[in-house]
Amino acid sequence: MQSNSVNGQLDISNIIVITDERQVIVPQAVTNVIEVNNPGPQGPTGPSAPFTNVGGGIWATTSSIQITGSLSITGSGFYVNGNRQFNYGAFSSTQTQTLAAVTSGSMTFNTIDVIDGITLSNNSRLVVPNAGIYNIQFSSQLDFYAGADDVYIWLKKNGSNVSNSATVVSLQNNSKAVAAWNWVYPLNANDYVEIAWQTAQAHARLLANTSPSGNVPAIPSVIVTVTQVA
Repeated sequence: MQSNSVNGQLDISNIIVITDERQVIVPQAVTNVIEVNNPGPQGPTGPSAPFTNVGGGIWATTSSIQITGSLSITGSGFYVNGNRQFNYGAFSSTQTQTLAAVTSGSMTFNTIDVIDGITLSNNSRLVVPNAGIYNIQFSSQLDFYAGADDVYIWLKKNGSNVSNSATVVSLQNNSKAVAAWNWVYPLNANDYVEIAWQTAQAHARLLANTSPSGNVPAIPSVIVTVTQVA
């Protein structure tokens, strides 16, 4: 009986007995049986989900895919159900804003700080490009300069009030406060949101300070960020 080492591809037409990971012994009187006594490690398996080439170098699947480890994506964006994800925008105002008593209006913005997908329309409308869940977060410098007052702030969608979105800030004369909170809200493609506000006595305003003393940067009257979270 002769023992030989095998490297590369082996064409098997009879029976082989593999007795260890290095040697292949070919007996003369054995046929139609293969016995593996000490196989090597299991090789990697391919993806089980069915993928379809939809053209343009894009592969699609309707099955679930589990990813462990890091995932690197290159290209112009990440899409779910045809909707681009992770749109964002940040805007601010360098103008002091006032309203007549018991008259609602929308906070306005005259500065685009950073945008990718979110756009500003009519100085107050924050327009989203795709359907998704969005986090709308703002801060505003309230100045009660003419007397005590109540300032109401709420969210509007496509020109209509969003239910249960209002908050009131009440302060005495010659006092200041920062109104800052957020809403997480589902929006459809091309929906827009506005941050509405109203005073009870017209004694309060949204104060911008473009030249504060010392080594302090300008203080916008309003800062808002809109980020898509899902």
